[in-house]
Amino acid sequence: MASAAYSTAPAAAPAVAPVGAEAMTALEKQALVHVNALRTAHGCAALVIDRGLEKAAHGYAAEMVRTHNFSHTSASGKSPGDRARDAGYTRGGVGENIAMGFRGDPDGVVNDADYGWMSSSGHRENILDCDYTRTGMGYAAGNIDPHYADGSWVQVFG
Repeated sequence: MASAAYSTAPAAAPAVAPVGAEAMTALEKQALVHVNALRTAHGCAALVIDRGLEKAAHGYAAEMVRTHNFSHTSASGKSPGDRARDAGYTRGGVGENIAMGFRGDPDGVVNDADYGWMSSSGHRENILDCDYTRTGMGYAAGNIDPHYADGSWVQVFG
């Protein structure tokens, strides 16, 4: 498993109704439940899904598999903030956690990703940053690097 974290300053939470998680896969929903359990256990509010952040996360998870580029900077030079804006997110700064190399049953995949992210200070800071109120989760099957198992995770925070 490999993972990386990125963050810019989040903006104040807007007075906008949260968007539902209709487009999320069962695996992504399960990951969000785990992340929200970690957040609430540490005194932060649960994250709600934002369609722009979700679109950015899905798109970048697939792009990392397609381009074999495991980085917060895309093969075309775009940052997490660039991708979030391109996907329609306009509320301010973003954080991004990425990971690759998970396989197996859904519980194992989600637990491994959560454990990896919480064991890394940058990822942990993104997950437990109470200023973030919105998120998008993306998972794509496929091999980014032959030294790791299949699977690409992206979580974008806003």
